[in-house]
Amino acid sequence: MNHLMKLIRNIKDNLIFSLSATGALILHLVLAWQPLDRLERFRLITGNGPLMDDSYIFFKISKDIADWLAGFAPSFPLTSGFQPLIAFLYYPFFQLFWDSKELPIHLALSLNALLGFAATILLYRLLKNVAGRFISAFLISVWIWSPYVMYQSINGMETTLALLMVLIVIRY
Repeated sequence: MNHLMKLIRNIKDNLIFSLSATGALILHLVLAWQPLDRLERFRLITGNGPLMDDSYIFFKISKDIADWLAGFAPSFPLTSGFQPLIAFLYYPFFQLFWDSKELPIHLALSLNALLGFAATILLYRLLKNVAGRFISAFLISVWIWSPYVMYQSINGMETTLALLMVLIVIRY
């Protein structure tokens, strides 16, 4: 019972952040499950949608890895940086649902939203230790609801994972 009371008090103390972060997660999940043609035309910052070049590089590499594991010979595109590593997170979706064109992409975008949510929680905890609960809740809310940040977290999917990894290293 003591743990339950501690959890309730913790949620009550961090209510503003909890509502803001949960709302942003729900919005990211709603965006993740939009039809792909709508996401490609959805305007946030630019005239193009959030699914542009970077995200399709991840999806192509993930599909190639899944094809290779299934016995097909993929053609790996030349790329560098974090992209091949993040493709290993998404390839199971392409392997499990290899006959579907959109479902693996929606699942990858959903996983990306959950990783971003985890990064937001770690960033909030770090800022709360530095600036206090109210200031950090305000700063995180402004940051996660920024259209530019939403755009980058969907298109530049390695940004979310890189932020999460950096925050894990700083936290622990």
